[in-house]
Amino acid sequence: MENNLSILSEAADLIQKYWNPSNKAIAAQYWMSQSGKSGFSPVCANKKNRAVGCELFLTQNSCKNCESKLYMSLNTSIIARHLSGEKRIGIYPIIDSNKTSWIAADLDNHDNMKDPVSDLKKLVDIAYVFQVKLFIFTSNSNQGCHVYIFFQESILASKARALMTALLQRAGINLNKKSSFDSIFPKQDYLQNSELGNLIALPWSGEAMTNRRATLYLKPNTLQICGDSFEENIEYFKEEIELLPESYVDKLLSEMQITVQKEVSAQETGNLNLDLSKVENNKLQYLIEICEFLRHCKNDAAILSEPEWYNMICILAHEYKGAELIHEFSKFYPKYSKNETDCKIIHAVNDLPGPITCQKIKESFACGKDCGVTCPIHLINKPNSTPEKNSATYECSYVSFLEIFEVELESKPIITNFLYEKDATLIHAKGGLGKSLLTTDIALKVASKDEFISNLAEPPQLWNKFLIPQTRSTLFIQSENSRISLHQRLKKMCQGTQEYVKGLKRIFSPLINEDVCIFGKWFNDQAFQSWLIEFITKLEEQEKLKIDIVVIDPLISFHNGDENDNQIMRATLDAINSVSYATKTTPIVIHHDNRNNDYRGASAIFDWARNIIGLKEEWIEEIQADTEGETKKVKTKCINVVHEKSNNFPMFEAFTLKANKYLTFAPVANTNCLSDAIVKRCQDVVRALMDTGETVVTNKKLIEQYMKMTNFSNTTARNHIKDAVDNEFICQSSDESIGKEYRYTLPKQ
Repeated sequence: MENNLSILSEAADLIQKYWNPSNKAIAAQYWMSQSGKSGFSPVCANKKNRAVGCELFLTQNSCKNCESKLYMSLNTSIIARHLSGEKRIGIYPIIDSNKTSWIAADLDNHDNMKDPVSDLKKLVDIAYVFQVKLFIFTSNSNQGCHVYIFFQESILASKARALMTALLQRAGINLNKKSSFDSIFPKQDYLQNSELGNLIALPWSGEAMTNRRATLYLKPNTLQICGDSFEENIEYFKEEIELLPESYVDKLLSEMQITVQKEVSAQETGNLNLDLSKVENNKLQYLIEICEFLRHCKNDAAILSEPEWYNMICILAHEYKGAELIHEFSKFYPKYSKNETDCKIIHAVNDLPGPITCQKIKESFACGKDCGVTCPIHLINKPNSTPEKNSATYECSYVSFLEIFEVELESKPIITNFLYEKDATLIHAKGGLGKSLLTTDIALKVASKDEFISNLAEPPQLWNKFLIPQTRSTLFIQSENSRISLHQRLKKMCQGTQEYVKGLKRIFSPLINEDVCIFGKWFNDQAFQSWLIEFITKLEEQEKLKIDIVVIDPLISFHNGDENDNQIMRATLDAINSVSYATKTTPIVIHHDNRNNDYRGASAIFDWARNIIGLKEEWIEEIQADTEGETKKVKTKCINVVHEKSNNFPMFEAFTLKANKYLTFAPVANTNCLSDAIVKRCQDVVRALMDTGETVVTNKKLIEQYMKMTNFSNTTARNHIKDAVDNEFICQSSDESIGKEYRYTLPKQ
């Protein structure tokens, strides 16, 4: 590392500005004793000062209860020791009023069994979807990383922790130590008395940078270290730093239906007097009254041991309204954190086979009773010793395969060769490309079919390509476009296409809290399914029409779980089918691609869909004339529409659409232009091939070289190499004389 005073000064200023903007954060320094024990301790001005009675000097006790302690806040001189490598310095993030200026997630590989890079990529992808800028530094060990979000102003630690926890969960990162996730800093929502909380080591440690090239800033898109020097690294950080406003944090938490835990003062601790009359489920009221252990958890919350607290969660987590009671009981548990409690609840529901047993409870709490059940929940849900016939029945007949063979059922097109009845359709693209706008254009076109007929000699078509046989109605279930933004969009679209105005009466959206956005509803929730089916039925009765299409935009907003888990994702998708079959509607599901414009999420998504349409960004060159008649070439952003899967009708050829100033789409004639993204990836493949130093490169070697150069996965590398072959950037050979494995060469000039 360059030991340049100006560089060190600049780095120190950056740390002060973004890690300690209030000048109140307490510093900690790393130490190593002669016994070999090591750790961090607060920087104290009176450390080992005999005159003031330093406990550490007199008794070797810790500083926590020392009356002479005088903690020092982070300052430039302390930071300089860290940057130069003299001392490794950490910082306590929580300042006055339980607030913080940033939040950090620690992903690591302590046992060499985790994959922090994979988890990090998922976190970067989900942050991109929610438009949250992440700042990533390698950890001191170089086996993991610290992922930061910086705020424009200090916000409640509980609010910051709620945001980071939500992003981690939505990225599908397991918070129960099965992943590389280690901690969130700050670890607490609030502190009591003179507590400092938990610290995190600062980046740009002189010793780590010099010896391991660690604690350096990474590029979020490639996860490579920014620059070749310390100076370049801090310059990258300085240029890219963005601060998140608290108003945007509040907006995200509101959209995610996350309530932030309010601060609880030390004076409020004590026994919990819970008003059980407010709990809707009478069975749980009764259970708490008759179960000695749950009464103990209710009345002695302030002195519960951790095993007792967790056992209580495992009992109630599976029950209706159980989560509410868990939080009420836990509020005065000394280590309570809303986010951690939510994680425990999720773990109990998803990862445990069922409620905890009385035998397990008695390992930490002796109730002195034998209630004749194996677990407390059986006191209200007693299992039958001899199973009775289930009174629930399904309306079900049967059909032979012969009848299926002989009777031909008509597959009715909604849009010929584009969308058919009952064909679950997936439309996917990167964020911001125009998926929602394109879907609105489709809905308006099919809703306005009759109006177009009166003005056209020929039947109306979608984008002059696909016939629209009859008028159809659409319901939008979406979370990304407010009523105000939708009004502005529709006003402009109808200004350009007058026929759309009359079609608006056939397109609908639920109105909740005076807006058309829906948050916190999941398709795998039976209550939401029932509500939606009833909503569609009543809408059809009131409007005297048939809802034909239901648009779900985007999938991630209505899926409550890890989007990379096939089983959980399939449950959500099957629930969408259940609603579709019950209402005789056709679902169109909108899905975000990842940051590399590739498929994102579980493979179940793409297996489930009967019809898949991919949208890719494409730039074309056009000739435009200015006011003086001069012409020039300009690049115009377009959408390349690719039919990727069709189970029941022929696939259409790819084509390109361009939006006009009225936000409606029309096809671009005979363009052979490649998108900038495809050109860039093809050029990268060529560079990887050349970097091998060989004229003929094996498939395996090219994949390895490309993965090393770009940090992409094996699957992505294969796809990008295929793009390079298809677009003739490189040549592929399968000559048997050189073996069965593909070989690649550069094209002959």
